[in-house]
Amino acid sequence: MTNNHEIIISGSHMELTDALKQTVTEKLQRLFKYGEPIVRIRVDLAYEHKKDSKEDFAAKGHVEVNGAKYGAPKDAEELIEVLDKDVDKLVNRSQKKVLKAQFIAKGWIELKGNDMRANETSEDLYKSIDKMVDKLERMLHERSDITKDKRKHGHKLDIPANIPKH
Repeated sequence: MTNNHEIIISGSHMELTDALKQTVTEKLQRLFKYGEPIVRIRVDLAYEHKKDSKEDFAAKGHVEVNGAKYGAPKDAEELIEVLDKDVDKLVNRSQKKVLKAQFIAKGWIELKGNDMRANETSEDLYKSIDKMVDKLERMLHERSDITKDKRKHGHKLDIPANIPKH
């Protein structure tokens, strides 16, 4: 509990250390300055190491060697050696691009009105947390401005009523 507000931090596929919990709690403190009726803040941190389907690579090859045509090396062994090196480079490059570690930070602010949610994904956990808190702060700021605007520029309300004159 911080500032009489409940902050719940959970983790998926990762260990939550005290230092990480403290960092998240400190970053969330700036959300309380808007004076909104925050009931609870939930933060879910997740680690995901998966294959990105957008970056699948496939290497297929068919080589026919018949003499020294088309600038091919003179013997087949030399050609196979060159092709092996090129295929190894391609496989190494594709594995680096395909396998990515992703850190996901999800935040929910439970308010007396509509709840606010923000998600952020990046390759750095602390960058994900910062961006997620920035999004939540931006949403709170917009909500706070709307509330202030409504108070300062109230609309007159005309209610038709028959009031007796005395």
